Amino acid sequence: MTTLYGEECFKIVLCISGQANIDSFQRRFSFQAGKLYLYKALAVSESNLQAGMAYELLHIHFPVSKLQAVIVDTPLQDMLLNGNQVLSLPLTPTIFGLILTLVNSEFQGALRQLHMESVLYQLLFEIIKTADRTYPHVHHAIPTNQTRLIQEAKELLDTHTGYISIRQLAKEVGTNMVSLKTGFKALYKTTIFSYQQNKNLQKAYELLLAENMTIQQVCECCGYQSLGSFSNAFLRRYGHRPSVLLKRPIE
Repeated sequence: MTTLYGEECFKIVLCISGQANIDSFQRRFSFQAGKLYLYKALAVSESNLQAGMAYELLHIHFPVSKLQAVIVDTPLQDMLLNGNQVLSLPLTPTIFGLILTLVNSEFQGALRQLHMESVLYQLLFEIIKTADRTYPHVHHAIPTNQTRLIQEAKELLDTHTGYISIRQLAKEVGTNMVSLKTGFKALYKTTIFSYQQNKNLQKAYELLLAENMTIQQVCECCGYQSLGSFSNAFLRRYGHRPSVLLKRPIE
């Protein structure tokens, strides 16, 4: 059986009853009743079903573009995006309840679409949580060449004033955003945003102590466009407002 999807997509499959053995592009797997499955399907998918088997399946398709950003830094990323695996997950009461809500939606028209989209994202959230519990020890070594690129990215952050976007940072070192975000967190145990924020707040702290600058000037020097955002971030980081460090009134 050949299926055309138009583009690659992620499939959430619930096996309601029976069993189905499938061979699909060098992947062999079985759907069993009461189990939930998640995998990436190619734009053209060819599946061979074992003859004489009765089954009932519920399929939900997610575009790759919608799911890819959500599963960054989760066990699903390497297994689904890179490993091309079929994940078998337990059908929890919460997941089953959300699926029933989808199937039995009473809304119509645009309101129905909005309701189903909101429930689908709740379902996706629960599936990611379940995958975290089911596959807790999935770690992949960072290739040597990728480690070098991530180290170059950190050096750029260390010398850059203010903030630099992940898109621009990935472009500067010659990699993609997903690999950069995942590799950076694996290597330095923090996100790119948190690393930049801590670096800039540390610089702000030092400037407020040592330089004859106003809070507004320090705010702009450290890449903040809003004085309120800077003050709130400083408070969360150090437990007090930046004005506490000044020995003179704010100009």
